Amino acid sequence: MTKRLPSRTKLLLKSDDFHVQRNYYSTSNGQPNANDLVCCLPSFISIVLNNKSEIAFLKQAHPTTDDFLCLPKGYIREGKGVLDVATSELKKVIGNSITSVERLSFAPNFLSSISNEKLEILLSFFDSSKSDESTNKNIVWLSSNEVFSILHRSQKTGTPFYKGLFLDGQSVYALLIYKLLRKGL
Repeated sequence: MTKRLPSRTKLLLKSDDFHVQRNYYSTSNGQPNANDLVCCLPSFISIVLNNKSEIAFLKQAHPTTDDFLCLPKGYIREGKGVLDVATSELKKVIGNSITSVERLSFAPNFLSSISNEKLEILLSFFDSSKSDESTNKNIVWLSSNEVFSILHRSQKTGTPFYKGLFLDGQSVYALLIYKLLRKGL
């Protein structure tokens, strides 16, 4: 497949984390064409496991849709190392007992055809013997053995993943990569 380069671009929107640009092309028969592309900072998402083989999920509020659950995630600013940024962010969100962070996978985020987002999928470990996990009410710990049966039921029936909350798409994607690479099918 040949990569098309735009003849010109126009900036439509800019924020600290992303910008939207319109790309103008000519089709093979010379007709003008345009598409919009969301250009994001590289990001990470992490499966955080504790000593009890539980996975951490975060309750998130959303201004325009229902609240949802997701795996911990964040953006990687230019010039920063993903593992350093992720470790720092995870310690803020989950707790100081994060003992290690490792890379599982790095790939374009295929969840959106209008985004160039690069997504690092990480596996992190949390030492629950050194921390009181119950202090943060926005963290839900679910057994890693049960997560995939819960996910299967939720996806098959279109019902919420956990206590009325759906799981976001990036988290589903990261869990599937984790299952493929670490647990096998």
